[in-house]
Amino acid sequence: MRRILMAAVAALMLSAQAMAQTNETEGAKPKIDKTEMLKRHTDRMAKTYGLDEAQTAKLLQLNTTYAGKFGPMGRPGMGPRRPGMGRPEGGEGTDSVRRRRPSREDMEKHMKEMRANMEAYNKELKGIMTSEQYAKYEADMKNRMSRQPRRVQKGDSNE
Repeated sequence: MRRILMAAVAALMLSAQAMAQTNETEGAKPKIDKTEMLKRHTDRMAKTYGLDEAQTAKLLQLNTTYAGKFGPMGRPGMGPRRPGMGRPEGGEGTDSVRRRRPSREDMEKHMKEMRANMEAYNKELKGIMTSEQYAKYEADMKNRMSRQPRRVQKGDSNE
């Protein structure tokens, strides 16, 4: 009886170990290197707007400079989250931790900062691109913004 129990425990341990190895290799998302992500974004822009090698090198430097200054993903338009912007009050936590909503002043300050960063980025980008390339970039950004749904805030007359 003891041998059967030990064999069952050993089999259970081996199957658990095999499942853990499978989950590690197949189910885990690979870590994305930020510099690789910036390079891909830059290469995509270079291809879209027909940039030469010198322009692409300058664009990579610009994207690296402004990485994380716009929104959540570390690329233009997607910078890091600001303290208190929807994070749990106690830092990283579980759903049981109540999330603090930022004040209107904090949100306005954050939006003003993001707009200023975007204007500075666009000004430098305009210096890198030709007028035709930049016109295409502006048209693409305008099109992208028009596709985003507008959030209705309290006090809007559309309610």
